[in-house]
Amino acid sequence: MDFLKKIFPFIILLTSLVSANPLYAVETLDRIVAVVNNNVITQQQLSEQIEITRQQWLSENKPIPDAATFRKQVLNKMIDNELQLQLAANSGLKINEAALDKTIMGIAQRNGFTLEQLREKLQQENIPYAKYRQQIRQQLIINRLQQDEVAAKITVTDQETKDMLAHMPKSTPQKTAYHVEDLLIPFPNNPS
Repeated sequence: MDFLKKIFPFIILLTSLVSANPLYAVETLDRIVAVVNNNVITQQQLSEQIEITRQQWLSENKPIPDAATFRKQVLNKMIDNELQLQLAANSGLKINEAALDKTIMGIAQRNGFTLEQLREKLQQENIPYAKYRQQIRQQLIINRLQQDEVAAKITVTDQETKDMLAHMPKSTPQKTAYHVEDLLIPFPNNPS
C-alpha cells in the first residue's frame, strides 16, 4: 500500500500530461510568405494587396485569373516593388508631403472627385486613407527611380539620329498641300 501511495501522484501527473489539452493554445497570427533581402512580406500584407488589386482590376474591367495565378502575380509584383523601394531608399529617393498631396489631388480631380469625396470612396472600399497615401507615395518613388535609372542609361548621339533617319523608309505622299497663314515669330530687340 505504501508503494501505491508513493507512485499514485506520479501516475496522476503522467496521465494529466498525456491526456490533458494544453493550457495555452498555439495560434498563428501571421506567417512570412517571402523574404526580400532583410524585409519580409507577410500573409496579411499579401492578402490585403490581393484584395486591393482585385478591386482595381474589377474597376478597370480586367479579367482576374484563378486564385493561385492571381496570388502569384500579386506576390511577384510586391517583391518587385519591395526591391525597387529598397534601391530607392539606398539612393536617398524620397517624396515630400507637398508632392504627395498634389498627386492625390490630381487623382481625385481626374476621377471627378474632391479630396473629401475620394476619402469617402476609399472608405466605402475599406481602404484606409493612410494606406492609400502610402501606396501612392511608393508608386511615386518607384516611378522616379525608374525614370532616373532609365534616363541615366539612355544616350543618343547625333550620328545615331542621322543613321536612324537615313534608314527610315521614306514615304511618298500623294499631292501634299500646305496652307500657312500669318506666321509671326517675335525676336528680341537685341538677338544674341
